[in-house]
Amino acid sequence: MARKSFFRPPAAAAWLSVLALFGAQPGSTADFVPKQSNFTQSAGLARAMNRVVFNMAQNEGHMISLATLFASGTLKKNGTHDLARKVSFASLTGQDESTLWYGIIFSPEPNGDYFNQWMYNVGASYWGQAPATYQGVATSPFYYEEGGASWACAGSAYHGWAWNMSSACLKSYWMQTGTSNLIQPYFYGYHFKPWERPWAREIQGTDGDRWLTSSVALWTSIPYIAGITWISDSEHGETIGVINTGKGLGPIEDILASEANREDGERIMVVAASTKLLVASSLPGVSWLEISPYVAEQVHVINCTDDIIRSVGSVLDSRGWPVGTLDSPYTFLTDDYAHVVSTAILPRVSEHMEFSDPWIFVSVFPTKCPAGTIVDVMSGTCLDCPKTYDSPPGQVRCIWCDELYYFNDNTATCESCPDHATCPGRDGKPIPDE
Repeated sequence: MARKSFFRPPAAAAWLSVLALFGAQPGSTADFVPKQSNFTQSAGLARAMNRVVFNMAQNEGHMISLATLFASGTLKKNGTHDLARKVSFASLTGQDESTLWYGIIFSPEPNGDYFNQWMYNVGASYWGQAPATYQGVATSPFYYEEGGASWACAGSAYHGWAWNMSSACLKSYWMQTGTSNLIQPYFYGYHFKPWERPWAREIQGTDGDRWLTSSVALWTSIPYIAGITWISDSEHGETIGVINTGKGLGPIEDILASEANREDGERIMVVAASTKLLVASSLPGVSWLEISPYVAEQVHVINCTDDIIRSVGSVLDSRGWPVGTLDSPYTFLTDDYAHVVSTAILPRVSEHMEFSDPWIFVSVFPTKCPAGTIVDVMSGTCLDCPKTYDSPPGQVRCIWCDELYYFNDNTATCESCPDHATCPGRDGKPIPDE
């Protein structure tokens, strides 16, 4: 597959001006409230989106930097693997633990062989905590793996047993503290074919750089999404492989939690646009079900264990997604609560990388106002009904009338009780005197 090399850093405006992406899918408020903004809620959702974009853009920047080195000829498919390892190590140094790894996987050779290498971050170890020393050398919390389809492993001295693999061996190395130097010999080897991984199957036949957000996977019980950037050589611009990163979702959920008004019951969630599966939410642990340390099942929004998230998911499922934009919230009623909903679509983090399944950011703000008051969707506070009007709890309009008045369905107003009749108030109609 031939493809021009167009690697470039993500434009700052692409992730500092996320608000320009809002409003692509207008919502509807026809049944309940006039179009108006809940400023506080919308501002929190906008900040959450901007912060998530900023957090993920760091990963993109490092992947693009690696790809640029291949496009310029500094790194090559054959012969510069040590330098690529050093660049990957430098990319991970100083990043938070949510960046789990950077991997480089080259396209197979005519004989079917390929080379792949992986640099793992602090706290992302498949093997657990590194020993203090290995082969008499102080170790780093980072570790490194490399292998190929025709590589053979001789076994593992560190783990005390020999695992002989005839092909597709991936060798694991501890690293010298403070450097990218490997400590020989490798401490483990195992069978691994990266091009058969789910994320690799998903990107084969495509030529776009993307976040593979259609599924959430687990890495030692850490939920993550994969990012892919194709790499091209400098001479022909032909695709020679991909750069892969694992991005932990913990910091994204932390961002959502910090922007949601938890005391007032607000929820902020991220939902995959096509599948309606939860990616993350301001309530940790409700978006996926861990089957094993490496297998997670994403939770459909209508099956979430949280009542509020499940309710908004059911309503939006029935009305069609998304409903209620930042400048036009949507409100629905359940169990004496008025839920003010705002949504916004995020199709990409930058101009360079899009989501394989766009993210819908959803904010839902439940408010329970007592009888005689209504929810003001502008502020999320309770306002008294006007004179002669009344309401049941948790409403957005005053739909009852005071005693001595009745609700005229034709004019949609409370009117004085007619002569020779009794008006009990609330939703009662005039009762003629006997």
